[in-house]
Amino acid sequence: MTCLLSGSVGELFDTVDILRRQSTAEWYEIDTQRWNETNSMRSKRCDHAAVSLGNSIVVMGGYDLSSAEQYNTATGQWSAFPSMNEVRCGCASAVLNGRIIVVGGYDTNRK
Repeated sequence: MTCLLSGSVGELFDTVDILRRQSTAEWYEIDTQRWNETNSMRSKRCDHAAVSLGNSIVVMGGYDLSSAEQYNTATGQWSAFPSMNEVRCGCASAVLNGRIIVVGGYDTNRK
């Protein structure tokens, strides 16, 4: 499960069902204690990473993927984001000094 808590927006963001790839995503409004669905992501993902970056959520990698996409919390829309250089499944991510750091994981295409 990928969860991000945004202090400025006050939402919890959940995008993973580990048993199968999904393009669905949900956010939790802390003030109203309600889950809400977003529009579908551009790619179906599982075992990916996500970070909060400004007013958006960036989701990257996942099973068999190097691609990334960005969810704008103001508009409720997903858009393309630059892909990583390698496929990363089961990776971790963080934002440090304005940069997204993605570490670990494995390439599902390599034997």
